[in-house]
Amino acid sequence: MKKLLSVLFIILFGVSVIALGITQLLLVFPEGRDALYSRAENVGNANNIALGELTLALNGEPSDNIKVLQNGKVIALFNKPTITITVSDNSVIEIDSSADIAKTDENSKRQVMLHDVSANVILAYNYSPIEIKSGVSTLCRVIIKN
Repeated sequence: MKKLLSVLFIILFGVSVIALGITQLLLVFPEGRDALYSRAENVGNANNIALGELTLALNGEPSDNIKVLQNGKVIALFNKPTITITVSDNSVIEIDSSADIAKTDENSKRQVMLHDVSANVILAYNYSPIEIKSGVSTLCRVIIKN
């Protein structure tokens, strides 16, 4: 009887570890998270994605070498002083100026700032304004209100 209980315990433990591993693996990918968690209003409609808008302003000379990133992907270039971008829920917005080689002196530092946000956008954190430096800088994280 003890041997049977030990074997059953080992099997149950093994199944639990495998289930935990599969769940953790699913949480790594957005599609997997959606499979594990679905909001009642989104059931049956995969295109019901909450979006918002941010208007970003650059004080200084615009440049195609200053990129706006959403979750690490380029979504816009700062080719004019003010741009409006569409953002999705739980996005991190960054500014990549690593390719920008414009020389600025200490008195004319360029900055990117949030100029306006749509009514359904909450900023989880907001580092605006940020100074244009070589590299990638985080501007904000976006959460969309339901």
